[in-house]
Amino acid sequence: MGTLIIGYSGRARHGKTEACEATIAAASSDGYTARLYDIGAMILRYCKEQGLLAPDIERKELNKDQLQLLIDVGKQQRSVDAEFWIGQAIRAIKEDAPDVALCPNLRYGNEAGLWRAEGGYVVRLTRLNSNGSVYISPDRPANDPSETELEFWPADFYITTKEGQERLLRQQAVTLYRYLREH
Repeated sequence: MGTLIIGYSGRARHGKTEACEATIAAASSDGYTARLYDIGAMILRYCKEQGLLAPDIERKELNKDQLQLLIDVGKQQRSVDAEFWIGQAIRAIKEDAPDVALCPNLRYGNEAGLWRAEGGYVVRLTRLNSNGSVYISPDRPANDPSETELEFWPADFYITTKEGQERLLRQQAVTLYRYLREH
């Protein structure tokens, strides 16, 4: 079997990275190589290389304005070439040829479509507040296309959890990965 390609879409702080981390751990325990192809990390690295951010700053240290810079730079590069970021991820997957390739941040329809065209699956994650409403991260513009474009895009699979259910999210992500490995 070739590379199993799984990408996650969803709003900020809906568990995409958590799902990837759980899947990487499960794949490793199953004896498979799993790699993360994080578009956000690519944009962060690009911003550091261009001198837009300090070279030693970590993502978790970014403030709201710096996060907005990542969004703006990501959009700027996409306006020049809509496939700029996703193309890098897909090329790297082909070069690395891991057993499992994961992307924690599919944000746009063309990116999700290209991911799927490479044989990948798109998983939509939704995090709900305790009252059942959709969680909106306070550190991002709620109506930015990077947050909303894939909201109603037809994903292959859906995982919905409430706040405080990170363990359940991880279990569901691992269950889905193992299901896809078998089929």
